[in-house]
Amino acid sequence: AFTQNLTVQVSNSFRAPTLNSIPNQNVIAGSAITPVQAVASSPDAEALTYSCKYDTLLDDSVSDAAADCGTLLNQDSSSATLTAGGLFTWTPRFVDAGTTFEMRMRVTGATSGLTATRIFRIAVGYPPPSPS
Repeated sequence: AFTQNLTVQVSNSFRAPTLNSIPNQNVIAGSAITPVQAVASSPDAEALTYSCKYDTLLDDSVSDAAADCGTLLNQDSSSATLTAGGLFTWTPRFVDAGTTFEMRMRVTGATSGLTATRIFRIAVGYPPPSPS
């Protein structure tokens, strides 16, 4: 009988997480955005972390060098927030009126480092004039 030893090396190959699309928003300066809840999953049951960056270039991309969403200021001068669970909240200031912010939400697998990204926009409008 013929016998042959065979060594099989199995490596763990992770798959990228998925991140649901995030709708664009229009908001009036001084009013809160509809909270953005990033919904992501990992086919390999990895723990996931969320990050958010923004710019105002409106080119359907936001670079890694862009500012963190947490640097956006709320109307009350506190910072916008992104929770560990992927919930982003922000109340644009009156000085933000007339600006469209391009946002990048990214989810990263804690072990694999693989990512999924979504781009969405928040257009900040001018509040109506005060009645005189």
